[in-house]
Amino acid sequence: MTHFLQSAFWRAFQESQGVSTISLSGQAGHQWSALALQETGAAHTRRLYVPYGPSFADEADLGEALSEIEKAAKEAGDVFVRIEPVGVSLEAEKHARSILRARGYSKVEHIQPEDTLIADVSGGAEAILKNMKGNNRRAYNQAEKRDIHVRTSTDPADIHYLTELMARVSERNDVQLREAEYITAQAKSLLPQGAGRIYLASTTTSPEGEEIEETVVSAALAYLDDDTAYYAHAGSDYAWRKANPNIVLLTQMMIDAANEGRKYVDFYGIAPEDAPEDHPWQGFTRFKKSFGGERRTYLGTWEKPVRRAHYMAYTLGRKLLDR
Repeated sequence: MTHFLQSAFWRAFQESQGVSTISLSGQAGHQWSALALQETGAAHTRRLYVPYGPSFADEADLGEALSEIEKAAKEAGDVFVRIEPVGVSLEAEKHARSILRARGYSKVEHIQPEDTLIADVSGGAEAILKNMKGNNRRAYNQAEKRDIHVRTSTDPADIHYLTELMARVSERNDVQLREAEYITAQAKSLLPQGAGRIYLASTTTSPEGEEIEETVVSAALAYLDDDTAYYAHAGSDYAWRKANPNIVLLTQMMIDAANEGRKYVDFYGIAPEDAPEDHPWQGFTRFKKSFGGERRTYLGTWEKPVRRAHYMAYTLGRKLLDR
């Protein structure tokens, strides 16, 4: 399964942001592909970054993909390559770490999340509700009683509901979330392509039970491809937490994915399995786990220099800055 960040949709978004991209794929029966982004880091250090890629079917395909990515980086004058390989199955990844190390790659701190939850929604609404925790099921079934209503939008202008809620979450929890400008740009690129959708949960009832003007109290941006809906960005108003609008919204997203013929919902990032209780991702990890799904642990982020001296100076600089 190729990740959304390896799709033509993501390529179009990156190019709309002025990022140069390279698309590579296997030849003569080799099943691999890679969408690579030309990026510039500290001290004008150029790198070729393949987010959640290359996608590969077996060890031979991974080997060819690495060779071609490194070749492209050298031709472009990059200092190093940064990759996040994803096999089409766990079996395909069985020896991937050994192959990467043997070819001179080093594992580094992750860029994209290494762990996620993926729910199979092909069984339809009944199975989706059965597989989630009882509290979630009750929240969804009582949504109308609690005056929580979910609608969707493909109008990029509606993304402000999400970015405003995310800003409140960031301030309340003292966490750094994606910038509003970046998410707004995603909406402007992805929604017209049919590759995204905004989910909005609203109410006309205040937390105290009084009638108010319709207010959006939870919102999310979903990425969409042929077989998967990704719960990419989300935010909710803490004042309405007892009405569980975020639960109702995500449940509806899962049901919509099933009704539209998609097989999976990817919850897009959770804490590592061995993470301590004070890990900053534990709160939303518990939330996501309450909807079911299976953990998927990726190979992570790996780097290899193609200009060794420059790369050594770059990594030393990074270490000094992190002190």
